[in-house]
Amino acid sequence: MSTVQDICVTEHREETLARGGSLREVLLFLLIAVGVSACLFLLRSPTFFSAHELNVDESQMLSQGMKFLSDPVPWRSVDGTSSGPLNSYLVSLFLLLGVRASYAFAHLLATALVCLQILVVHRTLLRLGSRRTAFWGILLLVFCYGFNDNGDYLHYASELLPALFLALGFHAFVVWTGDASKRPTTRHWQLFLAGLALGMAPWCKIQALPIAGALGLIMLLAIIKYNSGSTDSGLRLRQCTAFLAGAVLPAATILGVVARAGVFRDFWYSYILGNIEYAGKQNVWRALRHLGVAMVQTETLPLCVASVLAAVLFAYRSRAEKRIALSRRDVWIFATVLVWLGAA
Repeated sequence: MSTVQDICVTEHREETLARGGSLREVLLFLLIAVGVSACLFLLRSPTFFSAHELNVDESQMLSQGMKFLSDPVPWRSVDGTSSGPLNSYLVSLFLLLGVRASYAFAHLLATALVCLQILVVHRTLLRLGSRRTAFWGILLLVFCYGFNDNGDYLHYASELLPALFLALGFHAFVVWTGDASKRPTTRHWQLFLAGLALGMAPWCKIQALPIAGALGLIMLLAIIKYNSGSTDSGLRLRQCTAFLAGAVLPAATILGVVARAGVFRDFWYSYILGNIEYAGKQNVWRALRHLGVAMVQTETLPLCVASVLAAVLFAYRSRAEKRIALSRRDVWIFATVLVWLGAA
């Protein structure tokens, strides 16, 4: 009888500790979220009082957001060139809530998206490393986005929302790889959300399509191979189906609306063929030149130097230990990051 009581007391104590640990994690995340947001909003606050655009894209996005309120069908009401409808739909949502369309609002929205990006990065790094790793990782991003006077990094850019979706997709994938003990239904939803986030990105910016496509392929391969030891072939099929369903849903929804409105030809010639023509001929050497230019820009140089230094230190430590201790999960995650960088 006493043994049963001891077991019950132990289980109750473990449950209490788990609840306390979860509450502590939530409070810590809220503290970090408030700190990051306050820091970035303070550092970027001069733009909130600006009555002028920092980039012509802001005027385009605001005008398209107002136009969508009267006609929400893309490529019939507006042609965003390389910017997809989701960037302007986000503006329309706030306009529906009563927010006044102004450049100050656009700058506030840009900073909010930057904060969300950094918080997603923090949650992802916590899944991969320690709190210290996550702290130093987001600190570099706060410096990059906060101490920046280049309008390209301050305005409501058409790249901000797709970058957030890509980060969310990668985060959902990382969560899936680390939650093998979760129920199958939960893991299916994780993969669905990963696919959904990747599928949303190209409808914010067409340039996100190669990145989302490359990430989708490597994640799909990981879903198949990660469960290679499982005897349940149906499990892999269901997980692949959940991921692909999420990835296809945004395209099916938007293209269905566009086709029904009779403007699919306009979409094809503008968003696909027009942007391919605008991009011009691509080759490896041109891509490497662009990469070199991007890495030595004043705004991104500190972040690039810190990233390269971290890679060198990791390689040195691995060589000193004469081994690289990477689990199968780590290999897939690093492979996904490398594919992401290559596609970008």
